[in-house]
Amino acid sequence: MTDTEGVQDRTRRLEEQVPRKKTQEPSLQEHVAGICTDDMTYTEEIQMSFPLENSDEDSETLTVTEVKTSQENTELNLLLKKTSQENTQLNLLLKKTFQENTQLNLLLKKTFQENTQLNLHLENVIQERRQLDVENQKLNMFLNSTLENFNLIKEENKQLNLHLNESLKIITLQGAERKQLHQLLLNEQLNSMQQKAANEHQLSILFSNKMGFIWRFCNRDTLQCSRCLPGWTEHASRCFILSHEPKKWGKCLHRVS
Repeated sequence: MTDTEGVQDRTRRLEEQVPRKKTQEPSLQEHVAGICTDDMTYTEEIQMSFPLENSDEDSETLTVTEVKTSQENTELNLLLKKTSQENTQLNLLLKKTFQENTQLNLLLKKTFQENTQLNLHLENVIQERRQLDVENQKLNMFLNSTLENFNLIKEENKQLNLHLNESLKIITLQGAERKQLHQLLLNEQLNSMQQKAANEHQLSILFSNKMGFIWRFCNRDTLQCSRCLPGWTEHASRCFILSHEPKKWGKCLHRVS
């Protein structure tokens, strides 16, 4: 056993034998902060009675031990103070972290609500897209039907154009024929006028006084003429009359002449 160990052992035995009077001891935080008030004192009265043999060595050993103990207490106080500061910083960091977590929760809640709204909006968009697809199909069907109708109308238009061209040709031919007929009508009217003039000239000749004897043998209404006088009957190029008046032969000859 070394001298230091022997001193520590004796000191421990002496402390066990010596009665201690301890007043109010400061708490750990007050001890770390180095705060001791007037009414909170830390005193320790030690009454020792032990033999004085080797008292110088023991007192030096005790002094060295107390110095070491004081240094250790100082280091412990510094360590506790540093630990307290670190705890304070940790508390601030935890508080800040809690606030950030609260903000993150709010942000997540807001994000969830926005996602819900986006999902609803997406469902609405999908429904509108489906409706648009249905309407697009209807429009495509209507467009195809319209295209078919257009092709039919186009074909009918071609046929109508052919009929129209044929009608135009017929109208053109009829126009030419009409012109020809008009010209023939003009010619016939001219011929008729000429024939009428000739007939009037002939009638003027026939109804003149010089040709008056002819009307004795002709009918003015029918313009039919005979070799016999009116009332006489032609037979075998001869004229006969049956009279109911008795006359002499000479008078009959005179009448005939």
